[in-house]
Amino acid sequence: APTGSGRWYGLRGVLVMIQVALSLIALVGAGLFIHSLRNAQSIDPGFEVQHELVVALNMGAQHYAQPEAEAFYRDVVQRLNALPMIAGASIADSGPFSGGNISRTTFTDGVDFTDPRNGKLTPVVNTAPGYFSAAVIPMREGRDFTESDDASSAMVAIVNRAAADTFWPGKDPIGQHLHFLGETWVVTVVGEVNTVKFATLGEPPQPLVYMPLKQHYSPGVTLWVHAKGDPATVIPTVRSLIHSMAPSLDLGFVRTVPQVLALSLTAPLMGAELLGTFGLLALILAAIGTYGVMSYSVNQRRNEIGIRMALGAQPANVLRLILGDGMAMVLGGIGVGLGLSILLSKSMASLLYGIGIFDPASFLTTAALLILVALGACFIPARRAMRVDPIVALRYE
Repeated sequence: APTGSGRWYGLRGVLVMIQVALSLIALVGAGLFIHSLRNAQSIDPGFEVQHELVVALNMGAQHYAQPEAEAFYRDVVQRLNALPMIAGASIADSGPFSGGNISRTTFTDGVDFTDPRNGKLTPVVNTAPGYFSAAVIPMREGRDFTESDDASSAMVAIVNRAAADTFWPGKDPIGQHLHFLGETWVVTVVGEVNTVKFATLGEPPQPLVYMPLKQHYSPGVTLWVHAKGDPATVIPTVRSLIHSMAPSLDLGFVRTVPQVLALSLTAPLMGAELLGTFGLLALILAAIGTYGVMSYSVNQRRNEIGIRMALGAQPANVLRLILGDGMAMVLGGIGVGLGLSILLSKSMASLLYGIGIFDPASFLTTAALLILVALGACFIPARRAMRVDPIVALRYE
């Protein structure tokens, strides 16, 4: 009979190793997503969540000229701010986690503005006065935009804390200047706000520049409404008010910010469900495969086991022999699976929140689960091997 690793190494053993590796990869992936979703619940996006409502408006698509569109947006905001259930309303050219903003190569004073290598590609958000109050983004210093920050006045900007640290580390950003590739603008920084999550909840702090909508017109905007209570309860009022002003306007996107956050977590949630289902199926198949291979091995080695016991081997020795062979096969699959799982976690980094390349809770817990399942699958054939009668086995030798 074959000895050592040759007892389990073969086509059946390789298939079991593959099953174990696939099971571990899928379960680790599900664990990473679940851990990530838990982390996401505790991440502060930097702006109001529970009382916020966003509405997509595009008066350019309604063939409004710029002056008409600006007047419409201003009237909507004024009427909403007059309602008792509204704490604040304003507009910006982007919504939460939209990621569709224009990014500009941004420079500070004292560098060559014609060489992109001297600048940093920075997202730019255009906002109306009152936006930071409506979105509850704290102002650190300086001022908000005003109605006088229009096309006829000097260009101004507000930067977030990450931009201030990037462009002027250790210095006060107020009064500093920004320049943009391909533009002759000289933009003066008049305010600094807290850093918010812009594209995803899991992103590191990234620089962001805010500029006045009255200086950088956008036909399509997002209306931000800060409700005093549950934002879902003010949706009918907001819809009714806007429709009274523009009956033909299609309000296709009206969401509370909690709904927007839930939508942003759809991919991790689906990943956890799919990988969890696949992982459990693979785990069951791996357990069945391990049991089948070890049962076959015990049947093939009945004579060998009988001889060992006749020569003085104790049942505990036989148990260790069978479990050792089975677990060597399983541990080989776990080793391969752990290596591939680390590569998987690197490729999923953009979908994970607050998790590094190696997450002990997901990797080690899954490996321990597989080891326990494999021990159970190996133990039943091992117990049968312990009960081999040496006399019966030798009779067939």
